[in-house]
Amino acid sequence: MIRDDHIQLTPNLPGWERLAISRRLAEEFGVPEVRVANDVRAGALAEVRSAPCGASTPACTSVWVLVLVVALTGGGRVLSGAHQAAGEIAYMNPGTAPIGAVAAGHAPLEELVGAAGLDP
Repeated sequence: MIRDDHIQLTPNLPGWERLAISRRLAEEFGVPEVRVANDVRAGALAEVRSAPCGASTPACTSVWVLVLVVALTGGGRVLSGAHQAAGEIAYMNPGTAPIGAVAAGHAPLEELVGAAGLDP
């Protein structure tokens, strides 16, 4: 989840939780603003802006799934949720992780079915 001054929930990218990526890119490119999104939300945004579901079709809704991230769209935009975490299913507890796993920096579902979880 990309915030103005940091990125939240980045257990697989140590140090990124302190990175103000939007601001840093804007400074580097000398522009007022750079918007940053994860891959699945950027893909869903591109889809919702294109035919036949384009932004002029507010009734069109969709769900994008890219392994462990989901993007929800509705009304011609990507829905982020109250805490900008809509679709972050990697942090769901499949029932095998301790209750405080996410608070301890773990992504339980990703650890179970992601690359590290599938590696023999």
